[in-house]
Amino acid sequence: MTEIRDHRESTQLKRVDGKLPIMPGTYLQVTAPRHGPATLRPAVAALLPTKAKVAQPSLGTGVAASAAPALQVAGTGNLPAGFGRQVTWVGEDDFAMVAFVNTADDLGLCVSGVRDGDIYQHVAVAGKASFATDTRNNGIAGLIGVVGAGADLAAGYFGVPEVVPFINAAAKYAQQQFPESQEPAKRRDGYGEDDNHNKERAEGGMAVYCPGYKGIGFSGEDSKYWIKKDGTRDDKHLPDHLKPGDAFFLQRTMGPRRLNGTGDLFLCAWDWNFPDNAGFYEVHFILKRGR
Repeated sequence: MTEIRDHRESTQLKRVDGKLPIMPGTYLQVTAPRHGPATLRPAVAALLPTKAKVAQPSLGTGVAASAAPALQVAGTGNLPAGFGRQVTWVGEDDFAMVAFVNTADDLGLCVSGVRDGDIYQHVAVAGKASFATDTRNNGIAGLIGVVGAGADLAAGYFGVPEVVPFINAAAKYAQQQFPESQEPAKRRDGYGEDDNHNKERAEGGMAVYCPGYKGIGFSGEDSKYWIKKDGTRDDKHLPDHLKPGDAFFLQRTMGPRRLNGTGDLFLCAWDWNFPDNAGFYEVHFILKRGR
């Protein structure tokens, strides 16, 4: 067992063989010592006009832009409206989600209420982060929010006028709180590629951890914890401590992914030494109930 002492507070986080175990329902307890106690606040989808209808270009249909008042996020009061660090997936609706992942935070972001067989549909990931630059923003949580709820949500939903101001406000917050370094080193995009499109195995890019894994995985100094050569981020190249069904990495061309297990889903940048990271990834995705 490797113990990683977090220099940001007295709490000692324990990674076991490349994994930080997080039992279902305990994410806010795990993150509270660093990020503070969380309170429930309305999600973006609950803040949109009650009677608004949003046209989805790719479907040509109308989807309700409002949601039940119970649609909430958990976070602190200083975060942009509609965003928190955990979302609870309630009901049978599909969720259009936006996450701003601080690459210097090894606790990632959480979606609770996921059921076995639900679907993760990748839409887009933007941003580049540096993985060899000391930073002071590693004690700050990222942001996650629900910008739409309904049936058959499509990728075009993220650009509708009612939603855009909320996403822009969260992006501005992220740019202020976890900016990329002025002297970047080891820049990686959300797919783990450097500026020359080389596939990086040890750090960079986004990983999604299924509920069945019950935690967040990490790279390490030892190459056995790295994505296998040639660095392709598919199931065949997962490091040995991650099995297909435990997690997957975002790829440029990826289809819908079935989620394994019931409970909490985690999103986190891929790395092991997070305090020397700077920047963030903006991730757009849709969660669909397995039907």
